[in-house]
Amino acid sequence: MILGPSAVIFNMLSIMMLSVLVTIFISSAIIHFKLTAIESYSLPSQRLALWLLAVSPWLIGFLSSAVLLLIASDYSPLAESQKAFHLHHIQLFYLTNWHGISLIVGLILIALLLIQKGYCFLKSQQRAKLLNSVADTDGSDVYLLDTDSISAFTAGFLEPKTYITTALRKQLTAMEYTIVRLHEYEHKRCFDPLKKFLFQSLTAVYPRSIAYYLTRKMTLVMELGADSAVSRVVPDKGLIAMTLVKVRRLSSQTQAFQMDASACHFEKDQLEDRVNYLLVNQKQKKLSSICLLFVAATMLVFCTLSVDVLHHLIEFPLSH
Repeated sequence: MILGPSAVIFNMLSIMMLSVLVTIFISSAIIHFKLTAIESYSLPSQRLALWLLAVSPWLIGFLSSAVLLLIASDYSPLAESQKAFHLHHIQLFYLTNWHGISLIVGLILIALLLIQKGYCFLKSQQRAKLLNSVADTDGSDVYLLDTDSISAFTAGFLEPKTYITTALRKQLTAMEYTIVRLHEYEHKRCFDPLKKFLFQSLTAVYPRSIAYYLTRKMTLVMELGADSAVSRVVPDKGLIAMTLVKVRRLSSQTQAFQMDASACHFEKDQLEDRVNYLLVNQKQKKLSSICLLFVAATMLVFCTLSVDVLHHLIEFPLSH
């Protein structure tokens, strides 16, 4: 048995674990039934919504435990609500009951996730160093890889770089090469490989199918953002679309160039959606900040109440 401030910390961590699980369940339901509606909104709005979904389990889990800790405080005006919120034993924590066991399992899973992502991060950095050692610059900000594969991508987290294979370079006209270079430069400028890695790490707590779906959505948003940046310099969107199709066709005829999942490839990701975005004029809505705050606040309140109900449901059969 643990007493005092240490028990409060362990109880809050246990509540946070339950909050994360409840938030994952709610967010997964929203993603399954409503996320397709996000496509009618502007790219900044889509990006914001996806990031909120990625951080919501962690953020709402933390805020939920903070709210309950505030209620449990002797200085809180809601201190009388402690019993209603099942907080009357907050200064006691048993490692051998379901609280302790679930907390230990949760911490082990999070530690394994951090170790896995840390290993992937270091492996990606080593691969980037290897690419730099064998690549030659084209005189600008692009690195050329002497290989028969057809590919153009941006990789690297802290110092992202653009790589284009010599086989692809030979197949492109001057304008097509400019389009590819500008597209990849936008990924480099925005640190998209790092953002993509962080997004994949945050969504790793979701069910695998949901995490994969979210990653595809974020990848598409990043690619559309890079395509849009190119169109501000090269007004001919038809030429940009033709370059996308050409590079995809050429790459399908050669062996794929293997890179990390966090790398941003010019030719690989969701070509049809990107071409449609370039060629079809679409009216896009802007996501309301007030609406997002309302949804977040509602999820926080619902999650906090659900955690307490779940707490009672688990403890009732165990105490009888």
